Amino acid sequence: MKKQLLTIALLFLSYFLNAQFITSNDTIICQGEEVTLVASGANITESLVNTDDIHSDAIDIGFDFNFYGNTYNQCVISANGYITFDMAQAGMFSPWTIGAAIPNAGIVPENAIMAPWHDIDPGVDGNIVFGTYGAAPNRVFYVVWCNIPMFSCNNLIAGQYLILRETTNIIEMHIESKPICSTWNGGAAIQGIVNENSTLFEIVDDPALLQPRNFPLEWDANLEGWEFVPNANFDDYTINTIPYNPIATGTVIWTDQFGNVVSNELEFNINPPVGTNQYFITVEDVCTGENIVNVDSVTVQVSPPSNAGIDED
Repeated sequence: MKKQLLTIALLFLSYFLNAQFITSNDTIICQGEEVTLVASGANITESLVNTDDIHSDAIDIGFDFNFYGNTYNQCVISANGYITFDMAQAGMFSPWTIGAAIPNAGIVPENAIMAPWHDIDPGVDGNIVFGTYGAAPNRVFYVVWCNIPMFSCNNLIAGQYLILRETTNIIEMHIESKPICSTWNGGAAIQGIVNENSTLFEIVDDPALLQPRNFPLEWDANLEGWEFVPNANFDDYTINTIPYNPIATGTVIWTDQFGNVVSNELEFNINPPVGTNQYFITVEDVCTGENIVNVDSVTVQVSPPSNAGIDED
């Protein structure tokens, strides 16, 4: 167990060393000038109402994303583990019954990314958060279904992460834990993607059972990563396994190079002293409760006035 926890911690660290939470560039200013420091996506930008079987309102992705040849800048998040680009579902009931395999034309969800789709219950516990971090053209939109009990099996906890990448239009799914509640809904869960009219779809093949993770297969997963890479025409995707690499979402703490806390806002103004000043971000992760220290930094060099040290007659 200790070895497994260490591995998870190292994966977190590896991810954050490449994260771009701070969008302000290193800069040089003169003494007395203010500088605005900006981070993106490190806070819980929104939290869905803790209600079972519901779709969110329309949510801005923060950039254009191409899915099966159509470009979207908004999506809808389901409390049951998927997102859809079908904006007619905003604020509507989200189905939990899985009684047929995908594709299932005319039946919700369509135009969807299932990460996976299964009956989980945020009305009992857990949280669903989302946001966008990074700078164009490499921004990332994420959704986290965090520590949510399975419906009717509240002792079984699911955790899953969905990532959409700007420019490459790659989709990532990271599954922390996906248990089976065999006594409810036939233990059904579906992991994959489907287009707007259910004519195109891709389903993950379970690496242990060697069958598609589609109805009626019962399957479980722990610490898995998957990516869906579109072809040039966006009418087909290649599914690859990737390292499990979860997103941290939570409140931010800015500190200077001396460890002094200077802000807990995503954007703030500061008047630094003369010299080299470094500012770091620590993220308090909403899922783990852990502080991920110094995940990103920015340097502000402050120069004295040009006439400093010159005596005037």
